[in-house]
Amino acid sequence: MDSETQRLVNELRRIETRVYFILLLGYFRSRPIVFNFTFTQVSADLDYVRAKYFSDKDMSFDDLSPTTKTKLINKLLKYTGFTAYQSKFYKEPLLKRLNDVVKINLEPRYVFDECIAYFGQNRIERERKQKEGIVKAQQKGLYHGRQPDLEVHERIASFTEVGFSINKTAEAVGVSRSTVIRVRKKIKNSG
Repeated sequence: MDSETQRLVNELRRIETRVYFILLLGYFRSRPIVFNFTFTQVSADLDYVRAKYFSDKDMSFDDLSPTTKTKLINKLLKYTGFTAYQSKFYKEPLLKRLNDVVKINLEPRYVFDECIAYFGQNRIERERKQKEGIVKAQQKGLYHGRQPDLEVHERIASFTEVGFSINKTAEAVGVSRSTVIRVRKKIKNSG
């Protein structure tokens, strides 16, 4: 597991969510499809991940809640540069492409493969155009990356000063735990 992936996994609190995310990422990397699975359905892969990364940890084999799975899927999509399908943007061009495909081959597997190819190609094109735009803006001095929200940083600092935990601070401010940890670290290093 590379360091960036390890960092993402370490942001997750429970062993169960860490294992699920690793499995989700592995399946997604082999074929960019999001699978909904339970630990029992993937027991061989689960055993491998546990042995490789969490051999000394106990974990529950209960299915994760739908909310937790959705959060992990969103984290996966953000990490891999994909976006969730939104019919208002993708439906019409996809249907046009599939109409052309079915003229050649009606086999469902072929049509499905074309859907996967379509989504993969659109992600790559979007990333390439985005990177080109960022480079041009940087050259003109117009792009400096995402700037920190100083108001949020101040709120995190004030909750930290009065002794709120990371979780309580994140909940009160409306940000992720990783944001609270990052801001606290920045405050500690600067002060």
